[in-house]
Amino acid sequence: MEENIIVQIEKQDHQGRGIAHVNGKITFVPKALPDEIVNIKLCSKFSKFNEGQIITINKSSSCRTKVICKHYSICGGCQLLHQKYEAQLDFKQQKIKDILTKYAKTKLPTINPIIKSEPFYYRNKVTLHIIDNKIGYYSPRTHEIVDITTCYLLNPLILKIINKLKAFIKQHQGLEKAMIRIGNGTDEIMLNLKGTVPLEYIQTFFTDQVTSLIYNNKVLLGKSSILVKLNKYNFYVSAPAFFQVNVFTTDILYQTIINMIKDIAAENVLDLYCGTGTIGICISPYVNKIIGIEVTPEAVDNAKENQRLNNIKNIDFMVGKVEEVLPQISSVIDTIIVDPPRNGLHQSVIKKLIDMSVQNIIYTSCDPMTLARDIALLKDNYQLLIVQPIDMFPNTYHMECVCLLKRIK
Repeated sequence: MEENIIVQIEKQDHQGRGIAHVNGKITFVPKALPDEIVNIKLCSKFSKFNEGQIITINKSSSCRTKVICKHYSICGGCQLLHQKYEAQLDFKQQKIKDILTKYAKTKLPTINPIIKSEPFYYRNKVTLHIIDNKIGYYSPRTHEIVDITTCYLLNPLILKIINKLKAFIKQHQGLEKAMIRIGNGTDEIMLNLKGTVPLEYIQTFFTDQVTSLIYNNKVLLGKSSILVKLNKYNFYVSAPAFFQVNVFTTDILYQTIINMIKDIAAENVLDLYCGTGTIGICISPYVNKIIGIEVTPEAVDNAKENQRLNNIKNIDFMVGKVEEVLPQISSVIDTIIVDPPRNGLHQSVIKKLIDMSVQNIIYTSCDPMTLARDIALLKDNYQLLIVQPIDMFPNTYHMECVCLLKRIK
């Protein structure tokens, strides 16, 4: 049964939701901000918590801003568009501190101020779902499509392709998913589609719209990769390969890693989860030797092509799961860079890192919880020296963080 009640919001949880208490039970209220007084509808009641929805805001926070997106109330694409950007940065700065304090279980250094981004139009990639002539993101916690006409997170070139897709699905049924990627600094466009539409319709409609057209894993136009420029380097990036999505802060992220590499005078480096080789290539002028390991074969193909493209001589790339390839490494390594998926490091990888006795670990993470978990597992052997948060995902609760850990025994 729905129940309406007035509550005061005490703080935000790690997903940016407001937290209040109703009859002593914690209650999560999406899109509510600290110190606000809101009239909420209790939508769900569980044994340990409630979930509420704002009906009216009786007292508004000074950190609240006008929502500019008409889809925001039902869309799962972002969560903090109602919060002023500087307040989002404060929230994320406190979030990384709270999580590391509680879960890393080690002495923390002073956490560097978070590096900010341009808050809008920063994403160079998006994956959209297509159902019943609708294309967009899922609504939160459902498989219902929010049929988007705009998105303030996306590169405007992506929005143009979305509009082309909308015109296409009005004429042809059967598309199921679309991935659109824009090349930083080149504006090359990759459109990767999946579905049951006859191939000739796809090829005819999109030929003049994109640089690389892929349908059900078959290249119909251009190459399987697009060209991306980053600092002084060029990179080919294929559809399955990982590449950072923020066009404004990716170079800052890599410069942060370069600065750490220079400060510790790294010589022989392992680059784990290396993707298309971006980190390794960017640090190559400052080290003696790099070995990159990546599970996605297409990404390793890109990495080797990027090595040739940029005339880099001191990198070798290996394909396979990190936990399986790492035991094969016999070279003397002084520094390991890890940039794992959101679920963090495999426990066998952590054990191997400890056994290898490398002097330095540079850990890049997009999930503070798994970062803190892994730091806790390393804490008896490594001291956490630097924590540098970077806002790679404005208007969402997600963030990036680069940490430097030093061997202590």
